Amino acid sequence: MTGWQSKPHYQFSEERFDPQWENEARKHLAEGRVVTVSIPGGFDEPRELMGDAALCEAFYTQPELVHDILKTIAATAYQVLERVAARVAVDQLMVHEDMAGKSGRSSAPAR
Repeated sequence: MTGWQSKPHYQFSEERFDPQWENEARKHLAEGRVVTVSIPGGFDEPRELMGDAALCEAFYTQPELVHDILKTIAATAYQVLERVAARVAVDQLMVHEDMAGKSGRSSAPAR
């Protein structure tokens, strides 16, 4: 992966909010349901974009690309959470991360 073609998809856009999102969230809260905001993990999402081997290699060969991916995802997650939490109570923040499996850690400093 030499560039980041998917970047526009990960950038914050007010147009992605359904016009009724706030009403729906308030309805769920009134009915006792949990309102959740979900954000992607800092290892899992780049891995989904690039693949395991390519991401691990990019840590060394394209650190600027990895940094840009992480910076963009973090900025968007922050903006979404800030926008939503300012309007409705958020009961749960879910961060999907998959940095380890049955065979151990996927990414970590040497021991």
